[in-house]
Amino acid sequence: MAVAGLALVAGAPAGRGCGGAGAAAGGPAGALLYLGLPYSFIELPLFDPRVYAAAAWAPSLGDLLLDALLALLVAAGGAALWRHWNVLGRVRAPRTPGGQLAAAGGLGLLFCGWLALLFVYYTTAFGSSQLSLDVSRHLKVTGFWLLLALAVLLHTAAWLVGFFGLTQLTGALLRHVPRRALLLGPALLAVPVLGVGLALGQPWVLLGAVLLLFASLVRAVGMQAAPTTGSYQSSVLIVLLLALASATGALALYAQFEKQVLADKQRLAGNMLIDNDLQGEFLLGERMREIAADPFVRRSLSAAFGRPEAVRQRVARQYLGDISTNTRAMLPFMTRPATPWAPRRARPTW
Repeated sequence: MAVAGLALVAGAPAGRGCGGAGAAAGGPAGALLYLGLPYSFIELPLFDPRVYAAAAWAPSLGDLLLDALLALLVAAGGAALWRHWNVLGRVRAPRTPGGQLAAAGGLGLLFCGWLALLFVYYTTAFGSSQLSLDVSRHLKVTGFWLLLALAVLLHTAAWLVGFFGLTQLTGALLRHVPRRALLLGPALLAVPVLGVGLALGQPWVLLGAVLLLFASLVRAVGMQAAPTTGSYQSSVLIVLLLALASATGALALYAQFEKQVLADKQRLAGNMLIDNDLQGEFLLGERMREIAADPFVRRSLSAAFGRPEAVRQRVARQYLGDISTNTRAMLPFMTRPATPWAPRRARPTW
């Protein structure tokens, strides 16, 4: 697609450029990822997974930057093809309510899918524990930090080209829908969705509310069906798209922060359980020695008519008062009279 778009800009026929677009755009990047180049031959810090690694398609910061450049190149080619083929002039806006509803539903799915892909990208790019753009974790700005920010910005620019085209397509397909319906419909639907998202704390639900607010704002500013490049309408749309991308990135950072907090809590709880287990074993060993040296316990258990219930009450009251309930559960096994061993069916211990 990128090769086709550049060929159109240079004046070459569209078919000749489209023929090798896919292979020319994705082939080199796929080969680099498969062969682990160039880090397998030259240990460049930019391609070192120890510096940054996010996913299989971005095993290093250099690969993430190359992916962003490739996405931007494909977006530029797609925009050139969009203008060359005059897509908006070929679109026929439906006039029947059923056709308009179907067009609105299809466009909504396209917007949701495109925004979900951007959210997944942000979540993946921000998910590395080695390098993060979250200023709440650290404020140290390094060269790798700037390169990560540049890769995210380039990928966002490529994605905004797609949003720009979808917004133009929406204006062309829904030009016969009343303005009030396009303004109030998404706004009224965004209010309950936003409330549910805030109550549940689910970023995906909040993302849907943000998209609905964006759709309402596009109609509120009186956007034309096809804003031309360089016009006031185009500038307003770019500002709204930047706000949409910023809100998506903020939700991705929030989701990553929630995952990190949960992981920290689980790690802290695990450490506390380990400490408590060690402390409980130490205290239990001390109490067992004290119980074994208690004259009352020894007489009660060695008498002809032993009193195990009295021993249990004395041990629970005097020796196990400051030990947890889990340790007290072992008390019946400690005070049970000795019996010949016999194999018994194992019982679950949960």
